[in-house]
Amino acid sequence: METRGTLQSRLQTIEQDLRNIKEKALLVDSENLNNLVEVIEKVIAEVKKDLNETKDALSETEACMEEMGRDFVKKSELQGYLDVQIKAEVEKIVKKAEAEDDQPEQGLYLTGLRRLHGSLVPPPEDPCDVIQTILHHVGSSAYYTKIVSILPTSKIRRETDQAIVYFSSSYH
Repeated sequence: METRGTLQSRLQTIEQDLRNIKEKALLVDSENLNNLVEVIEKVIAEVKKDLNETKDALSETEACMEEMGRDFVKKSELQGYLDVQIKAEVEKIVKKAEAEDDQPEQGLYLTGLRRLHGSLVPPPEDPCDVIQTILHHVGSSAYYTKIVSILPTSKIRRETDQAIVYFSSSYH
């Protein structure tokens, strides 16, 4: 498809040639010249048709570009909104994490794990398993957050007799 300017230039040239031929045709009554004029008029009609098609295609392109611009603005606005929402959620998480760090942990100090170990059948290998079994029997296994065993001077975990159990709240 030719550009609009090229088609208009071509149309003007053809129209000028047609005027020149008509002037000469009036002077010389020739059937060949009349046929040539008809051919040129057909070409002019085709060029006008191409020019209109180009104009229509440009109009469609402009409409698409405008719509794409509106979509881009909407996307930018939505992205800005999402950025603000994400930032707010991150700030909430950070504040919550900072608030939790300010609260001291509360734990329960247990001693005598070796005696409890001997009363369980079968006896577990790890002292933390002893504590987990006991917590399970009293219905509190879902509420502890961590178990820290206090190692004896021999540094052998199996010989641990003491531990601290941390719970999710002081109630538990």
